Amino acid sequence: MFKIGYGLYVVTSNDGEKDNGLIVNTVTQLTDNPNRVAVNINKANYSHHVIKKTGVMNVNCLSVEAPFEVFKTFGFQSGRLVDKFAGYQTLRSDNGLVFLPKYINAFMSLKVEQYVDLDTHGMFICTVTEARVMSDKETMTYTYYQKNVKPKPQTEGKKGFVVSFADTSTKEMSCRMTLSVRFANMEWRILSRYREKEESKKFGSFFMSEHSYFIS
Repeated sequence: MFKIGYGLYVVTSNDGEKDNGLIVNTVTQLTDNPNRVAVNINKANYSHHVIKKTGVMNVNCLSVEAPFEVFKTFGFQSGRLVDKFAGYQTLRSDNGLVFLPKYINAFMSLKVEQYVDLDTHGMFICTVTEARVMSDKETMTYTYYQKNVKPKPQTEGKKGFVVSFADTSTKEMSCRMTLSVRFANMEWRILSRYREKEESKKFGSFFMSEHSYFIS
């Protein structure tokens, strides 16, 4: 499953009082006559509730120019608690919903025509009511995000293992180096899991489809 390719998108909606948006990687074209698109959203996300109620959304196709700040804004806090567009310059499509003023190469306005219950998720099958190309930049993918946008773990200043190779055979030296690397990797995995737990306490339950961790 982790080898399936994904684009990354900001899905925007409005609950009647404020604009909202979340990061998803589950947008799929179904047909081209008429233009029909499916969007899967976790039921725990506030956006799922809003879109199921209003029946409309915008899908903003993120480009490779999008910085990590975009993912922090729309993926690491919930629209139930904050106004994600506070301080944002807002542009609106014909359906009245916002679309991002930058960091996208296109957006689509969608109208829900069918809803499919998928247990933990809901699939919104939609017709395209408006679409605009905003730039010729490449679309952000999940792989590109992991390699080039997501901050790397901080390793500077970490304690390691000192191994002396004086008066040792080549075979023994190789064994000691292997053990050192394994212990270092074990330490990194433990620290990574600890950080994930701490982040979870700070931001709540993260979600972005089955592969990464963003919320509504």
